[in-house]
Amino acid sequence: MADFVSLTCPSCNGKLQIGKDLERFACGYCGSEFAVNRGGGSLSVADGGGTEARREGG
Repeated sequence: MADFVSLTCPSCNGKLQIGKDLERFACGYCGSEFAVNRGGGSLSVADGGGTEARREGG
């Protein structure tokens, strides 16, 4: 299993690599801050404004 999951930043479309132990992080391209939500076989990141990116099976 990979140590990270790749997603696209919902704010700037930059490539995100989310470590398996992260709960919060900031995009390295635009600086937007996100919370990592895991559960039900999926992983999603969301900012306070409701912008979200999701990956099933993450």
